[in-house]
Amino acid sequence: MKRRWLSALLALCMVFSLLPASVLAVDREGNTLTALPNRIDVLQLLYTMAGTPRTKTSAAEISRKFLDVGTLTNDQLTALAWAVDQGLVDAELDQLAEPNSILHRGAVLSLFYKAAGSPKTNQTMDYSQFMDLDPNSWYFSAVNWAVTEGILVDDSYADPHFGPTDLPGAVEVTITTNGYQLHLDRYNEDGLSFAASGDALIVTGCAEDVVDLEIPEFFLDLPVARIASNAFVSHSNLESVYIPGTVQSIGVSAFEGCSALQFVYLDYGVQSIEAAAFYRCRALEWIVLPDSITTIGRSVFAECTSLTYLRVPKLLTTVSGDLCRGCQSLAEVVLSENITRIDENAFADCVSLEAIYYTGSEQRLNAVEVAYAGNNVLEQVTWYLLPSMPDAVYGLFDIPEETNWAYPGIAFCLDNGIMNGMGDGLFQPEGSTTRAQLVTILYRLMGEPNVSGWTPFTDLNQSWYQNAVLWAYQNKIVNGMDFSTFEPDTPVTREMMVTILHRLSSEYLNLNISGAGSLWSFPDSGNVSDWARTAVNWAVSAGIISGVGTEYGTILQPQGTATRAQIAKVIMTYCVEILDSVLDPIEGAPAA
Repeated sequence: MKRRWLSALLALCMVFSLLPASVLAVDREGNTLTALPNRIDVLQLLYTMAGTPRTKTSAAEISRKFLDVGTLTNDQLTALAWAVDQGLVDAELDQLAEPNSILHRGAVLSLFYKAAGSPKTNQTMDYSQFMDLDPNSWYFSAVNWAVTEGILVDDSYADPHFGPTDLPGAVEVTITTNGYQLHLDRYNEDGLSFAASGDALIVTGCAEDVVDLEIPEFFLDLPVARIASNAFVSHSNLESVYIPGTVQSIGVSAFEGCSALQFVYLDYGVQSIEAAAFYRCRALEWIVLPDSITTIGRSVFAECTSLTYLRVPKLLTTVSGDLCRGCQSLAEVVLSENITRIDENAFADCVSLEAIYYTGSEQRLNAVEVAYAGNNVLEQVTWYLLPSMPDAVYGLFDIPEETNWAYPGIAFCLDNGIMNGMGDGLFQPEGSTTRAQLVTILYRLMGEPNVSGWTPFTDLNQSWYQNAVLWAYQNKIVNGMDFSTFEPDTPVTREMMVTILHRLSSEYLNLNISGAGSLWSFPDSGNVSDWARTAVNWAVSAGIISGVGTEYGTILQPQGTATRAQIAKVIMTYCVEILDSVLDPIEGAPAA
């Protein structure tokens, strides 16, 4: 059997004397192919290594056999004909050769294995060290052959992943005295490596120098659906991670021991976090857990010693065992009324835990089953009943749903520190906006520039808006209601709001804001004050305001009070439509 394998290998390598010391798979233009080889690329490489022998099957026959080879060159058809002769491609399978399909690493090794005659080996590799190598998989014989016979060089894989279903990077063949060696990289995109899994992809790891990791929703037109177990284990440089909603599950110990990881954002759509996923992430301070999550395994946050707040998603019914064991800084936990059980050691050694907020009734709370083994701290914390769950991202109770028109503006202003909550866990989106609040919002938007001097106003009694009012007054953005009064607590109307924005643009930013929109399409356009008409025209023309929908149609409502939700939307639109498209970056002004 060994002699048969050597004969096949020598036949495969008969042209090595005519080739340079290192051979790479090439594409149809003859350029070096360094990543994501498809089936026809690998078959051409193998055909070249075999010495481009005459084929039993002609290129014309291949064109008739398969329905998906119409774009192949004659050379590619010949290589495919050879592959059919050698049994590397099944000519009877659905009449499809799939020449352009990207192969994973196991599939590439299988083609090399078959081309060598599928030799039997007397050894079995130690596959137990790998989390992702199944001895029952269809490609295991090829992997075992490549490793035990020294075909696959050692640096092609690394513990704890062999990466058999990873997308391949460079396919490099190096000639040796006994045959050849194969170097098979993992493909890397923006520091990430991926594995194929049916019609989706799995994230299997990233480069060591990645600090801020943003996992894409799609790659190669396939959804990124999972983060593999141990994918980022002990990564020492990761500080922040964004995981999109296409990722349905996060594998066991996926981020375990990421010592620098501080912030994690899971978007809506993530459904499962498996055991120990963030175990010993000791720098983790903040994580967003969306309400799409239905399963959180054991020890997911165990020994995350910097975590201070945890909102358990509202679809969960059980707080799993050891969930927050050893979270020594954890002070507040929010549980929904759907929680019926708290498992053993869920909050063991949470020495700073002071409050647990529960959104159900006292009767439902009393019915929660608690395994007190290791949960003694729960007898000493203060339990509070809440009317509803706070928002997963901002911890506020009255943030509208993401589908609501107001959500993008509110999220934008909160994310950029332009607006804050109003206390008691509320944003008050329908609350009015005062003159002091509006100038403070604009002052923050401009980067809170240094100010000095005075104003003539005698009614500025609060310290939080003093600098903002001084800045706005000195730069002619706002006037007083008379010489000595500013009226900081007076609500701002919608026409006041756009007038102040108009002055910010013209007086402070020196923008060319010419242009007028038509107000006549609004049935209440006659209600716009004369002093505000220019600004309202500009705001409509620039798309900053578009009116308020009512049962009587869309109206301007110029005398109506500007709500905090409306202000947030206007500020976001102003940043995107005016600051981004007109301005070069201004010193002191935050990027929109």
